[in-house]
Amino acid sequence: MGSSEQRRIRRNGPENAFEVKAIENGWDVTKRGWPDFLCFKGSRVIAVEVKPLSKATGKLQYLKLAQVRTMLWLSSVGVECYVSNGEQIEKFSLKKHGNPKHWPVRKLLEENREHLTDWFRLK
Repeated sequence: MGSSEQRRIRRNGPENAFEVKAIENGWDVTKRGWPDFLCFKGSRVIAVEVKPLSKATGKLQYLKLAQVRTMLWLSSVGVECYVSNGEQIEKFSLKKHGNPKHWPVRKLLEENREHLTDWFRLK
């Protein structure tokens, strides 16, 4: 995302320097899309994105593209991902929580599945 989305200069000099260096080394870099909560219990960790119910449908609002991408990556490395409205919680599902206009991201991620875990490892 970092190299493909319009990159802005960060006010934080060290963050900007890191982002430039990471992109130069072929990494996708983003600060967007992280879940609202990481919850820990013993050795278990879950990621939870909180979304209000849609007034039109009564269902949870769709996640943004960056949120879907991050939840897919977290899931690919074994983190359980959930979506909640604050009262109820359900397991994240691309079909249920991803906006249909974002379906091209699914193909992109499936084609690059072997590289997904590299996003979390700095070499």
